Amino acid sequence: MSKWDRFRLALVSARQSAASGRDPTEEVSTGFFLTGNLVLTARHVRTRPGVEFEVRVEAEGPKGAQRWVTADLVWAGGSDVDALLLRTRLSFGEWIPPDFATVEMGNWETAGFASAVADPKTGQRKTLPLNGSLAISAGQGEPELSLQTNVNVSSNWEETWKGLSGSPVFDTSSGSLLGIVTDAHRTLTNALIGLPVSRLLEDINFRSIVFPSTLLDIPSQAWCLVLTSEGEPTDLTAQVGNVIAGHQDQDPRFSALLTTPVELEARLAVSSVENWVLAVQALATADYMVADVTGFQPTVMLMLGVRSVLRRGVTISVTNENLQADGYEIPFNVQETRVLSFAEETFYDDLYRAMSEGRSYVEQDPEYLDLPAFHGVRVPRPETWAEDDQRRVLVLCPFKEEYQTYYRLKLRSIIRGHTHDSVPVRMLDLKSPRLVGQALYEQIRWSSRCLVDWTHWRPNVFFELGVRLACSEFDPLCIIRQAEETSVEELHYEQQQSLRQLFGPTEYAPSQPYSALVPALQSWRSDKSGDQRFESQGQLPAAATFAVATKNFDWRQEAVLGRPDSQLRAFAERILGKDQERRPEKMILYAYNEAFDSALHAAVQEKWIAAWLYLQHLWAEGADEDVTTELLRMGRLVQHAISESRDPRHVHLRQEIRTFLRANRPVRSRFEENPP
Repeated sequence: MSKWDRFRLALVSARQSAASGRDPTEEVSTGFFLTGNLVLTARHVRTRPGVEFEVRVEAEGPKGAQRWVTADLVWAGGSDVDALLLRTRLSFGEWIPPDFATVEMGNWETAGFASAVADPKTGQRKTLPLNGSLAISAGQGEPELSLQTNVNVSSNWEETWKGLSGSPVFDTSSGSLLGIVTDAHRTLTNALIGLPVSRLLEDINFRSIVFPSTLLDIPSQAWCLVLTSEGEPTDLTAQVGNVIAGHQDQDPRFSALLTTPVELEARLAVSSVENWVLAVQALATADYMVADVTGFQPTVMLMLGVRSVLRRGVTISVTNENLQADGYEIPFNVQETRVLSFAEETFYDDLYRAMSEGRSYVEQDPEYLDLPAFHGVRVPRPETWAEDDQRRVLVLCPFKEEYQTYYRLKLRSIIRGHTHDSVPVRMLDLKSPRLVGQALYEQIRWSSRCLVDWTHWRPNVFFELGVRLACSEFDPLCIIRQAEETSVEELHYEQQQSLRQLFGPTEYAPSQPYSALVPALQSWRSDKSGDQRFESQGQLPAAATFAVATKNFDWRQEAVLGRPDSQLRAFAERILGKDQERRPEKMILYAYNEAFDSALHAAVQEKWIAAWLYLQHLWAEGADEDVTTELLRMGRLVQHAISESRDPRHVHLRQEIRTFLRANRPVRSRFEENPP
C-alpha cells in the first residue's frame, strides 16, 4: 500500500458550464489521488445540479499533459457521508490505494488548498501543510475525526479554511489514510472535523470502485458463466464451450453468444469482499449459467440462491456424480429442476437442449423458471405483515433430527428470551395455505429479522441464505454451532473458512450457547426508521450483497415494466393462442365448457379493445412505426373479436378501425408480408 504523498494532491474545481470563462460561483476543494485516476474529495463541493468537475494535479502527468483535466463523478456518499469520487479522463500514474485504517487517537498530517494561502491578487493557491493530534468524536450520530491543528487562524475561520475540505488525513506513524477533512469547528479556531475511512468502507460501491477485483472480466456481449465447485478439476468449462461453438451456425440464439464461457471458481468467489462483489455482478448479468452442483457445496448453493433472485433463467445445474446411484439426494430447493450429469455420454446433447429450450421459454413464457424464488420474492407484502413482523424472527436452519431436538430444547427459548419474546418461525412452522416453498421465499423477502444457522453446512440453508442476501436490505444474523470434541470437524473445503471470514457467523458452544448467542441476539438494533438491523462481524459491509444486486440486476426483465398493450395481448394469447384468426386454440383448461368459453372470449375481447385504445393514444401522440405496426395487429384482432357484435359501441369501433387501416395501407402491406 502507498503512503502520504503530497504530489498526489489535487485542486478540485466544481462549476456549472459557462459559454466563456470560469463560472464566478465555482466551488473549490482539495482532492487526493487514491489511484492514477480516482480522486477522493468532499461531497459538499457539489452544491448545485449540473456541476462539471475539473482537477488540477500537483504531480507531473504524461508528457505534454495539461495540469487541468476533466473529471467525471463516479460515486457520491449518502446523506451523511460527505465524500465523493471523481475519475479523471487521463491517468497520472501507477498509483495504488493507500492503506485504509481506523485509530482511536494519534497524530496526523495533511496539506490542502486553503484560502489562507491563496494569492490575494491572482487567486492562485498553494498547499497549506498541516499536522496535529486527533481523536474519535463519538456520542450521538455517527463518529467523526476530531482534528487539532498546529496553527491558529483568524476569527474569520470560515473563509480561512475554505478549500481545505477533502484534504486527506494520514496517520504519521503508519502512513495510513484515516479519513478526509470535511468541516471546521465552529468555535475552536485550530480544530477541524473529518470523515473516518470506516464510513467509506461501509459502502460496498465505494469499495468495488477503489479496489476492483481481477477475478474475471464481465463481457459486453451475451455470455455464459460456468460456476465450478471445489475439488478435483474437470473440463466442464471446455465442454460448455464445445456446445456453444458447435451450434452457433445453426441456432440463432447462439449466434451472438460469446463462444468461450467465463469460468468462476466458487472457492475464489468468496475469498475476498472484492471477489464476492464481482461474483454477484456476474450472477446478475450472465445470460446463461451452468453451475457444478457436485456435492452441493455451500458456496455453490449460496450463489444459486443469489442467482435465483436476480435473473429469470437460463440456469442449468450439472454434476459429475451418478444421478441413478442409490442414495443420491437433491436439496429441495433444486428438486424441481433438472440436474444433468456431465459424466454421461449424452451430456453434449442434453446441455444444448437445456440451454436452447431454456432461452426459448424465457423469451416466450413470463412464468418460466429454472430456479425457485424469483416470483416468490416479488409477491406483494401481506396485509398482516406489520403486525406479524414485530413478533417474529424467521429462522433458516437444518432439519436433521439431532439438530431439531437441540433447537426445541435450547435454541428456541434463547431466541425468544432475548428478542423481546419474538416467536422463532421455521419453514415447518409457517401456517400459510400457499405452497411451502413459495411461502418460505415470501417470508425470506419480507421478514425484518432473519437468523441463519450454518450448523452442518446444509445445502438448503445456504441456498436460502443467498436468497435472503439478494432480496433484503436487512442482513441476517448468522450463527454456527461449534463441533463437539468427539466429532469430526466439518470443514471439508477451503471455501468454508472463507465463508466464515466473509460473513462472520457467531459461533456458539453446544453446552454453553448463552455466552455467544445472547450478545449476538441483543445486537439487533433499530435504525433511524425503526427497522431492526444486525451488525455483522464479517468483512462484508452491511447490506453489501443487496446493494450490489440492486445496482446490477437486469431491470428490463421485470414484468411490471411491460407496456400495457403488451401485457394485455400476452394475457389474451395465454387464453386463445397467438393467432386467433388463422389458428384458433383453446389454451385454458376446461375451455370446452360453453359458459366458461363464452366468458373467456368476452374477457379477451375487452382486453384487446383496451390495448387498441391505449395504442391509439400513443399513435395520436406521434409514436414510432413500431407502435403503428402493433396497432395494425391489434386492430385486426379487435375486428375479428367484435365482427358479429351489434353493440353500438362495437359498430363505431369497427368503423374507426377500418378508417385507420385504410389510412396506413403502406405499413399494413409490409406488416402482412412480414408478420411478427
